[in-house]
Amino acid sequence: MKLLLVHNRYMHFGGEDTVFDFECSLLAAAGHQVHQAIVANDVIDNVMDKVRAALAVSWSSYGYKVIRDAIARTGPELVHVHNFFPLLSPSIYDAAAEAGVPVVQTLHNFRIVCPNGMLMRDSVPCELCLTGSPYYGLRYRCYRNTLIGSAALAHMVAHHRRARTWQSKVARFIALSEFARSRFLIAGIPPEKITLKPNAVADPGAPARQPGAYLLYVGRLSHEKGVRILINAARRIRTPIRIAGDGPLRKELEAVSPANVTFLGQLPKPAVLNEMKGARSLVLPSICYENLPTSLLEAYASGLPVIASNIGSLTEYVQDNITGLHVPAGDEKALAAALERVESEHALVRTMGQAARKVYEEQFTPPRILERLELIYREVKQECRG
Repeated sequence: MKLLLVHNRYMHFGGEDTVFDFECSLLAAAGHQVHQAIVANDVIDNVMDKVRAALAVSWSSYGYKVIRDAIARTGPELVHVHNFFPLLSPSIYDAAAEAGVPVVQTLHNFRIVCPNGMLMRDSVPCELCLTGSPYYGLRYRCYRNTLIGSAALAHMVAHHRRARTWQSKVARFIALSEFARSRFLIAGIPPEKITLKPNAVADPGAPARQPGAYLLYVGRLSHEKGVRILINAARRIRTPIRIAGDGPLRKELEAVSPANVTFLGQLPKPAVLNEMKGARSLVLPSICYENLPTSLLEAYASGLPVIASNIGSLTEYVQDNITGLHVPAGDEKALAAALERVESEHALVRTMGQAARKVYEEQFTPPRILERLELIYREVKQECRG
């Protein structure tokens, strides 16, 4: 197939960027003709840029032109959007519709139904906007506690809900978990338009490993990821904890961390996988509705169990006492107890790691995910022809 894959990169490289790049490579290696339309947020570097981006977040003439021109240049059979926020906007759907090209959209977050994209407010899950007014997002300044940004995003969600954009201009949505799919269904997306397809990561090879000597966190250093909870739990144990990643909380966390915590900074993928080889368990202490963290898939591929908050899709993808351990989100004492447990119960850690690898082989390998993605594309093309 001739495909146009669309993505708005964030300021800091993250999981969505990783998935976009991986799926582009996966599809190209399978013989598809893959074209890309990419914009990046690093062009937003002053107050006026932010204001302009906010004003255009519901419908961007810039985004419309980028995709209109990309379609005219490449002649795709299908457009697959990963992220349109903030520079592209839903105007890209109009560009595709006018060209007669169907659109598939991966739902990496909850942006189309929630102004901050996380279904989270005041450090706890919030679902007010799913069935209520999106302007709750303005009332509580849900987007970075800003008035202009929150107003712009609340208007975007409200406008496209009224216009039924998601029902009429996107042929198929891809949800990464059953939990995420359930939230979009509550928000009014028709069930026949949402297909479950998780992400994939490259296979590092079947591991032959013993439990490692340290615990590992891989991800963004931000509030919703629960890294503060992990640092507080670290004070209760002696096990070394290594933290790979960067983000707005890095300086704060480095200043208050105990001696058993080491910050590694942002690591390239081979270095992350090498860290996983020497780890005992991955830790995902999120307090938000995670979708499907790439680090979880990489851990499973590496035969590494996962200690995760029992929230959102983490409850779905981490099987308690089988592929990892569940802890209540935000509970540092419970997290510390789970960290101590994997320190002491060697046989359990080994068994959970083997189970994690098996789940990877059954669900998350590139060939399996490619097959599901190609099936979605074929179904959409057939539906649009019909």
